[in-house]
Amino acid sequence: MIRPSLLPFLFLVFSHAFGQQTLTLRDAVLKAGTDLAPERIRGLQWITGTGNYSFVQDSVLMVGSSGKAMDRPLLSLGTLNKALPADQQLRSLPALTWIDGNSFRFQHKGRLLRYDLASNALSTIVTLPEEAANEDIEPTSLHVACTIENDLYVVRPDGQSQRVTSDGADGIVNGQSVHRQEYGITKGTFWAPKGERLAFYRMDERMVTTYQLEDISTKPSTFNAIRYPMAGQTSHHVTVGVYDLRDGSTRFLRTDGAADDYLTNIAWSPDGRFIHIVHLDRRTENLRLVRYDATTGEPISTLLTEQDPKYLEPEHAPLFLKARPDQYLWRSERDGWDHLYLYDVRKGLVRQLTKGPWNVKEVLGVDPGGRFVVVEGSAPETVTDPSGALETHCYRVDLPGGRTTRLTREVGTHHGLLSDNAAFLIDRWSSTTVPGRTELVSTTKGERIRTLLDAKDPLAAYTVGSIALLQVPITNGDRANARLIKPSHFQEGRRYPVLIYVYNGPHVQLVNNSFLGGASHWMLEAAERGYLVWTLDGHGSAGRSKAFEQIVHRRLGQVEVDDQLAGVDY
Repeated sequence: MIRPSLLPFLFLVFSHAFGQQTLTLRDAVLKAGTDLAPERIRGLQWITGTGNYSFVQDSVLMVGSSGKAMDRPLLSLGTLNKALPADQQLRSLPALTWIDGNSFRFQHKGRLLRYDLASNALSTIVTLPEEAANEDIEPTSLHVACTIENDLYVVRPDGQSQRVTSDGADGIVNGQSVHRQEYGITKGTFWAPKGERLAFYRMDERMVTTYQLEDISTKPSTFNAIRYPMAGQTSHHVTVGVYDLRDGSTRFLRTDGAADDYLTNIAWSPDGRFIHIVHLDRRTENLRLVRYDATTGEPISTLLTEQDPKYLEPEHAPLFLKARPDQYLWRSERDGWDHLYLYDVRKGLVRQLTKGPWNVKEVLGVDPGGRFVVVEGSAPETVTDPSGALETHCYRVDLPGGRTTRLTREVGTHHGLLSDNAAFLIDRWSSTTVPGRTELVSTTKGERIRTLLDAKDPLAAYTVGSIALLQVPITNGDRANARLIKPSHFQEGRRYPVLIYVYNGPHVQLVNNSFLGGASHWMLEAAERGYLVWTLDGHGSAGRSKAFEQIVHRRLGQVEVDDQLAGVDY
């Protein structure tokens, strides 16, 4: 017989148990990025030339202010669709880019369109060829560079299409990314600041052997031939051309060095007179930042050099300061960590801006007056406590002296959007205890102005286990960051099978202080089936010091395996 005094307690216990849902593998995989992901503000971005930001809410384009003004609607999906033909209706508001404070552009059905909020008018900027790919829009003139097969074209707002190259063929590629997207290369065209010139890659890979790739999307499967240099075989040759829209001429830069050197990190000077390229040798041990005359194609000077006995990995172009056009920011791991350096074109190194056992991860923007730069970076770590690498924060770095101020306070993984005037930062972050939060922050001292979104835990209604972030001793006397997921029914002293998920190597960091600790939803589902799910970021993985990553140089498969075995022993 149950005593009446126990009934309320038992009711709470059973209602909680029956109220919780079981996370299925189907939901863990198919809903990981939708229903089971923390809510985010859709389309959040700063509006060009203003202190306002825009976002999408319930199919309405909204505007918010960095001041005290309330959010207000700008444009509804229904209003936008009224300006489109019946056969081109949008199901949702498109991804848009602000042209100025009153108009934005977007692509739809092969056209680049402009919507003017003041007149509620929609106009076609450019109609792109049906076969166009790799579109690159010049933000001021709104010319569009694109490729058709292996040749480069420029489409003007007046409807004229100019063919820039005509030698594209099997083995010759124009206007596309080269060097297999390594060393920061993500595209093949680069507009000058005023849009009067266009730099582009040309890759000759006719000397490279073909490699057959199986396409399993066809029945039966078919094979496509790509050009891929196996170890020790001849590699492709890359050159850089500069197309002048004013007279239709093209001049290729007179780059020296070996024909198969890497040409990376292309950057224009603020006045558009010069173009800069990082030359990296095939051994990836030596680099040169070279300035070229964009008119003649001749090299002017070598601005800096770097050397490393193991390897260099330049991934970021020099960032020239608009307020001081002869100065630029350069990222380097020369002191053992990824840091910012201030250079002068004529004087060379001015000063190292950031220092210490942490890494700059991304430059968010520079104050228009040239007073400071805002970056994302890790938290400092120590030999015995590498947990700083688990976090990402936003920092203000003053250019005159390098004084660094952390703008984000709470532990976790923060990603920022910087306003045009660099006065405000939209901080989107999460941690293992905070599913997601979006806040407006001042870049003066990091004061939080207001919270834009405090996301609920999408797994609150599910029965899931615990996620712990740990620091584990590994080889070479170092410590590694690791993540252990236990089932909700975990019992101390009981033995469990361990599922180890590993992807060691440069550019990879699986463990961090973000939602779920960087884990995937399916790992929580696996834990509920009785596994411990274990992940360790060993030597070679990203987010730590250069020495921590480079220890695997010419020892691939040795150090990383020893680290994983140390994790198993733990």
